[in-house]
Amino acid sequence: MSRFVEIVPFHDHGLPTIRQGDQVEVVMRPLVGAIGLSWNGQFERLKRHPVLSHSVRVTRTDGTGGERDTVVLDLKMLPGYLATIQSE
Repeated sequence: MSRFVEIVPFHDHGLPTIRQGDQVEVVMRPLVGAIGLSWNGQFERLKRHPVLSHSVRVTRTDGTGGERDTVVLDLKMLPGYLATIQSE
């Protein structure tokens, strides 16, 4: 089954998603940057979360200069992730 990247508009940014069949995953680093948060802290939060940690994974994607590791989250879990963010 083939995978392809779709760019979704989000707050004046283009956020990549990866689609494979019915499965859609959000590439997390650009999303975290678009909402103005620190990537390292949010990645640690995802790995520690009792529910979200089961839906986050590292996948290989083609990028400038070759393949690289990319952290993705199942699109269905995105509202749950966004609900964990506390405004100051």
